[in-house]
Amino acid sequence: ADSKATRGAYSLYEETFPAGHPGPAIHIHHEQEEAFYMIAGELTFLIGDQLITANAGTFVLVPAGWRHGFANRSKEVARVINIHSPRGFEHYFEQMGKWATSGSNVSSIMQFAEEHGVEIVGRPLGPG
Repeated sequence: ADSKATRGAYSLYEETFPAGHPGPAIHIHHEQEEAFYMIAGELTFLIGDQLITANAGTFVLVPAGWRHGFANRSKEVARVINIHSPRGFEHYFEQMGKWATSGSNVSSIMQFAEEHGVEIVGRPLGPG
């Protein structure tokens, strides 16, 4: 459900992460709250300085301004509903997806992240 579908309230995605997926770089959303609802499998989250293992049925909330990241450290596929509020973050994911398949330099990615209120502060959490 993109921003248009939710009348600007939020954006919502279903994502799948294979076993051993290292996750995104540790980052901070300065303008958006991010939430995760685990559908299947498990993800390990870093929120602030705390590691949390979230299994199916778990809800994880990351307030704006908090350092966070996640990884699938299990041997199973993880499925999650990811919600961003306020709206508009789907455009960030769309562009990052394009770069993942076509390649881009790190400085372009860092600048794009900054333009969308995302501060990258560390390497991906990784497989453990």
